[in-house]
Amino acid sequence: MFIVGSPFFYLTVFFIGLLFVLLRKKRSIAFKVVFVNIIIASAIITIFDSVAIMMFVKTDDFRVQNNFYHHGLKPMVNGITSWKSDKNSQYQIFTNDLTFVDSSNRIVPLKKKGKRVLFMGDSFTEGVGFPWDKTMAGILSKKFEDQGTELLNAGAISYSPKIYYLKTKYLIEKGLKFDDIFVFIDVSDIIDEVVYDYFIPKKLTESEKILEPVINFFTKSSFIYRNYRIRYIVDQKNRYHERSDYWGGLDEFYKLKPKWTYDNKADKLYGKKGIKLAREHMTKLYELCKKHNIKMHITVWPWKEHLKEDNGYKQLEIWKKFSEKKDIDFMELFSLFETIPKDKIDEYFIPQDIHWSEKGNRFVAEYMWKMINYKEGASDESATKN
Repeated sequence: MFIVGSPFFYLTVFFIGLLFVLLRKKRSIAFKVVFVNIIIASAIITIFDSVAIMMFVKTDDFRVQNNFYHHGLKPMVNGITSWKSDKNSQYQIFTNDLTFVDSSNRIVPLKKKGKRVLFMGDSFTEGVGFPWDKTMAGILSKKFEDQGTELLNAGAISYSPKIYYLKTKYLIEKGLKFDDIFVFIDVSDIIDEVVYDYFIPKKLTESEKILEPVINFFTKSSFIYRNYRIRYIVDQKNRYHERSDYWGGLDEFYKLKPKWTYDNKADKLYGKKGIKLAREHMTKLYELCKKHNIKMHITVWPWKEHLKEDNGYKQLEIWKKFSEKKDIDFMELFSLFETIPKDKIDEYFIPQDIHWSEKGNRFVAEYMWKMINYKEGASDESATKN
């Protein structure tokens, strides 16, 4: 929010009010000139602070912190956003009252009427870059709906197994009922596990409940406050934060994300620790689902660079073995993407980006629907024979 989102705006208003009070008293001209200059300087800083946040920081007001599962989305969002900075990538986003991306703003009853499945994953699952009906989850939701099954999409950007577990636990404790959970594990989840290792879920105190929206407001609206808070408060809690020198800065952090699957240095830097944490959290999620009679499914897929360079299979092997050991339904999309000729791969991904294009989202959705129905048919046939 322009100007009023800067804390310096309120400081300027305070100085103006104080000046009027002082004008009633006998003060020297020099004192008044100095005070007026302070007000002008504060006003200039306010304008800079408000303009800078719009020019240099891309923020979505609907993305918020969460004290139970680190971060998520606001409920009942109805807005226009963009995944990339250009206007051509703008799209409509809706969330429901549970804070999930959805086809519209709607109230989702905690108790289910028929069968209900929950999707859990990161930005691929959220469906960044496209409106609901053009995302993998949105396309599958329509197909499930035609068969009397409700799909809920709890995925959001930069999630990883720790957050998959914490958010699912939170939803179950909240009373949400569902039959199946599809967990979409991305290759970037391993480095994110290290980033989120510091996070401990907690219940906010009454004073924290009051301060949190104020802090979030200034963080979204003030360039100076945002940078101060990130550098001197948020980053100090976590030595593995994304901008840390440990990674070599933010640009290097993003470059490192897929490298643990084929680069020994990356594997030593974060891979081994991230894999250990991911297995631990996925085991906790598995045990949680088993306790509540929720069928668990795991899906993995390659990035564009894996397809072009023929690497990244470590990701596939780890979660395939994990699923086999725990008898979890496993769906790999490596073989699906390998059917694409190398000169056509770019068509299935957003240009200069790792995420699926509209064509890629539909490609994945159609294949998953085919496999889901095939497995359910095979399961029914086996049950009939027995």
